[in-house]
Amino acid sequence: MPEIQDDLKMSGCDFEVIPKDGMEQPDPQNREDFNYNAIGNVLARTLDRIEDAHKTKLSGLPTGFDELDTLTSGFQPSDFVIIGSRPSVGKTTLALNMAAHIAIRERCPAAFFSLEMPDTAIAQRLISSEALVEGEKMRKGSLTADELGKVNGVAKMMTDVPLFIVDKPAIKIFELRAMARSLRSQKNVQIIFIDYLGLISHENNTMPRHEQMSEISRTLKSLAMELKIPIVVLCQLNREMERSGRNQPPTLANIRDSGSIEQDADLVMFLHQKPPPENEEGEVAKGIPTELIVAKHRNGLTGMIELLMQPKYRRFVPLRQGGLS
Repeated sequence: MPEIQDDLKMSGCDFEVIPKDGMEQPDPQNREDFNYNAIGNVLARTLDRIEDAHKTKLSGLPTGFDELDTLTSGFQPSDFVIIGSRPSVGKTTLALNMAAHIAIRERCPAAFFSLEMPDTAIAQRLISSEALVEGEKMRKGSLTADELGKVNGVAKMMTDVPLFIVDKPAIKIFELRAMARSLRSQKNVQIIFIDYLGLISHENNTMPRHEQMSEISRTLKSLAMELKIPIVVLCQLNREMERSGRNQPPTLANIRDSGSIEQDADLVMFLHQKPPPENEEGEVAKGIPTELIVAKHRNGLTGMIELLMQPKYRRFVPLRQGGLS
């Protein structure tokens, strides 16, 4: 920013401002190879982000959920984000909703690593959510002509969407890292989603699982910082919250395998379904009330957002919408 450069020159210091995207290079004669940034360079980039946030009211990537974006200012560059829940609560659905919003509506390149579902299943979920056509009817081949038209229309619209799907079960952490670097450099992806943490393999399978998960967690956090993009990882929670017989909201203590996941993460969110009243089965068909709990936010506030999960369309909507938008 010009004013930064002028201010530094007026200070009387013999100081050269590095170009905005530049970085000091190590002395080739120095045996230790390292990078560093002068504060002028850091300040210029920081003020650019502040000005962008002032204009857009967000400093990160919008998730598609306004209340969450208000709380977090979007997914931030270099952040390691965890979305956790018990099985079948909607982690994959929520992550795909967010990825679709970023890629389709923001036209921002995104990658989705699916470690337990094939890419065609991911695509079918996306079509169901965008076309508002029941996924079960697509699976059974019982679509009406009108529904088939909606499916084809959404598929055509999504053909050139910058969303890149990797379906690779039992992927090793260093293989995942190499593929993420390639997607960042070749496709300029701005965010990566990984479904899910427990399915990432470690090269050394003789290590105790909690040590493996600690290394995987640290590697993912380092990768987010290296690529300067948010990495959003889905995570299974343990059963502790269910053992009391009460449907209690999850806490940070419910993260499986390793306490280092909680420590490494910049943002931790949990999905928690609220049990419906016994005599309101008809209401469940409209959607399942679900809390999105922001349990850890390294750079901001925590809180809770109320959502409605619509299983037949594989999507979440804000609870206040009360149904289809």
